[in-house]
Amino acid sequence: MKIPIIFMRELSYLFFQNKFGCVLLYAPIFYALFFGSMFSAQTLKHIPIVIYDQDQTASSRMLSQEFYDSERFKIVGMVNTQDDMKRYIDNDEAYLAVEIPNDFSKNIKKHKENHVLLEINAKNMMYSNTIQTYATEIISTYNSQIRLPGVSSPISFTMRMLYNPTAAYTPFLAPGLVAHSIQIAILLTACLAFVREYDARRFLKKFSITAIVIGKLAVYWPLSILSGLIGMGICVEFFNIVMRGSIIDLLLIYSAFTFAICSFGFLLSAAAKNHQQPISPLVLMYIMPSFIYSGYTWPAIAQTMPVRIYSYFLPMTYISNVARDILLVGYSGDLYINSTILYGAGMIMLLATMFICKRRINQSIEENANVSN
Repeated sequence: MKIPIIFMRELSYLFFQNKFGCVLLYAPIFYALFFGSMFSAQTLKHIPIVIYDQDQTASSRMLSQEFYDSERFKIVGMVNTQDDMKRYIDNDEAYLAVEIPNDFSKNIKKHKENHVLLEINAKNMMYSNTIQTYATEIISTYNSQIRLPGVSSPISFTMRMLYNPTAAYTPFLAPGLVAHSIQIAILLTACLAFVREYDARRFLKKFSITAIVIGKLAVYWPLSILSGLIGMGICVEFFNIVMRGSIIDLLLIYSAFTFAICSFGFLLSAAAKNHQQPISPLVLMYIMPSFIYSGYTWPAIAQTMPVRIYSYFLPMTYISNVARDILLVGYSGDLYINSTILYGAGMIMLLATMFICKRRINQSIEENANVSN
């Protein structure tokens, strides 16, 4: 029978020629370990909160203590004005603000119902869902402790969802998915930009490495920026995502991100030995974890230290939340520092690309000279 011959031939091709059989066998194991470690915390803990206590009495401090004692929350600020409280939320220093009214203890003594305001930073639904559940639990526990006669719930609360009031999935996911799709597109195209030129030696001899790199970057980079802005424009125009920020800010972070990814793709291409190697299992297994590990969906505070360290090397970490903040909040405090990091990383990878290309060309010239001799 010829089936065993075909079987052995295909097996040899997968594992010994293009090595893509590794993806078939090792990808599930790799992702199981990666994502298992990612979600090992099971749930969010130590969510940063800020408390604005206008009453400053034993009763109000007792409520604050309930939040302090919970492992779900971490008090990062006790403020004296509503503006300070809002600043914590706007700068992502806190994801819950608890505002206790100035007549809190008086109403308890008069057996009147109190209203506590809970302002939730709802950009990331992982935070907002957890906060609603456990903040409600803390208020219920406090109510059971004071037990006022004639009042079923001495403390009621009003929740104000900021930036994503309807808890919609589109504002939560779309900005990051657009950036991730651009990353995939760049890597699948730019990673072939240089490896194909090694066979065209006349081309490499005719132009300098600097001219080649800049010329190729002038194609991939603007097209990538344009693609990203079009993607975000579609989200805003057709899927009702509110654009509160500046198009200039969005352009800045996208230009920095696409510059870094283009440089990464060029580096992979320059180092590749053949046309198949750039789109290797390593690249394919980088793409999916880069979105999850960036902290866009599963927050950074729930990540283990190895995962956190790994995320610092992912360009997605520096754009995903910034782009969402520009859209939903109107600005991002990390815009300029993250853009600087991406441009710096991109420049380093671009210089490395030029160095590798030059070295490989020189090696090729030396090999040809040896053959001629």
